[in-house]
Amino acid sequence: MSKTSDRRTRVHPDTNLPLHKVLLEGQSFHGGNMAWSLPVQSSNGNWKPGRWHTDDLDRNGGRVFVCQNGLHLTSHPMRWAGIGMRIYTAEGAGKRDNMSDKVAFESARLLEDVTDKVSSVPWKAAEAVADEIKTGTWFVPTGEPDPNWVMHENHSVYFDREASEPIYCDDMLPYARQLHIYDEVSQAWSGMYDVARAVGNRTLRELEPYNRLDHGDVAYNFAKVVAYYTSACMIRAAGYPTGEYDLTRCKRAMERAEKMMAVYRAGYTIVGYAAVTTRGDQELHSLIHVARRPYLASVMPPMVEFDPNVVTPPTRSH
Repeated sequence: MSKTSDRRTRVHPDTNLPLHKVLLEGQSFHGGNMAWSLPVQSSNGNWKPGRWHTDDLDRNGGRVFVCQNGLHLTSHPMRWAGIGMRIYTAEGAGKRDNMSDKVAFESARLLEDVTDKVSSVPWKAAEAVADEIKTGTWFVPTGEPDPNWVMHENHSVYFDREASEPIYCDDMLPYARQLHIYDEVSQAWSGMYDVARAVGNRTLRELEPYNRLDHGDVAYNFAKVVAYYTSACMIRAAGYPTGEYDLTRCKRAMERAEKMMAVYRAGYTIVGYAAVTTRGDQELHSLIHVARRPYLASVMPPMVEFDPNVVTPPTRSH
């Protein structure tokens, strides 16, 4: 229920934990896109707070309700993490409402950028992967393929997809839950998927501008593997699960993520990964199916696009 207070507060009213705001490029990105006034650090290291923002409460009868109106702050910023985010300490004033880690205020402002202090070690590992994806060279082979890969000439290849091992976030989440980074891994998975898919689509358009039919599938597979690899890096950074059974399975998942990412780092693309099978005491790791070319230029003619600036003269009959 809304409460009124003229006092400013920098802590959660129930837990007394510091309040934060998580932004992406200076804007809210969870349920809104408000641009915030950012704090500025002076040459002596001190921070000048951003200006106060005040929400219009008329639409809710002058009251504040979490998830409906008000300016939202959180006492658990990593629960709302996003790739490329910045985390700020904040304070609120005026009418307020709180639920769980969230507090909605009538007015709020940002105090200091504390991203480096607050971001967890696993999250920093995810940001390092994001930097690699954004700056790396993809889909351009840089050397001979690994002899353990099953090579195909292009991405359009049939193989037994029922035998391919699906790559899902659920593979990693049990380990993340044990290590108390479930929310972070979930947020990083979706964030890295979006980053990698955008990079993949842009790169493929530059490499093969006329062959767009196959770009979506290639970028989708790339994004899925990158997200999977990112979650593996985060779990490794947090430490492995304690149970022997979980530890064995977790390390196997890490190995799989490393092998799959190695394909893309070498400039190739994955079209399938067969499941691990066991015969007696012997474990058999099936081979990764890899495309030598990530697109179909060798088997599809280029698409002809209409240019409205080029006028074709009419044909005259004689």
